[in-house]
Amino acid sequence: MLQKDIVQQSVLNLRLLQTFEDTLRTNPEVSLADFWKKVNDSAAPYESGAATLMVYLYGLVVYPWEIMQNQRKKKYALYEIKADEWGDFQILNMPQEFIRKQPRLGFVLELMRNATSHASVTIDADKRVVFKDRKGTRIRFSKEGLLFFLEKFHAYYLN
Repeated sequence: MLQKDIVQQSVLNLRLLQTFEDTLRTNPEVSLADFWKKVNDSAAPYESGAATLMVYLYGLVVYPWEIMQNQRKKKYALYEIKADEWGDFQILNMPQEFIRKQPRLGFVLELMRNATSHASVTIDADKRVVFKDRKGTRIRFSKEGLLFFLEKFHAYYLN
């Protein structure tokens, strides 16, 4: 998916939410099925996907990671936890210094945060989510694996 497609989908997502809010305000009795038919019949049908994912990644990775800047003990504890304890994902093109030792969650989350913030997240042909840093390291998740990982981080962040 191209970066401009993500921006376009973001506009469509915003329009969908605005349309939904306006519809509920003017016609609170409308069924969800009727609303969805109206949306699908419009000139620009709604598509979820990469744009929605980016919004969630910002809220579930970038935002908590930045807040944890003030919780150094909690944040740096993530560099002690083995990455594979939070699910199934692949790290590709890992830097030499990490090859000798098992990667830690802090490394994974920092890469995810940076990739999300710098528009370096893609969805590949197999519908896997790929985070890439500027050095070429990539972390690849299935959608299910990413959801599991994000739920674990969410629970860690809230405790």
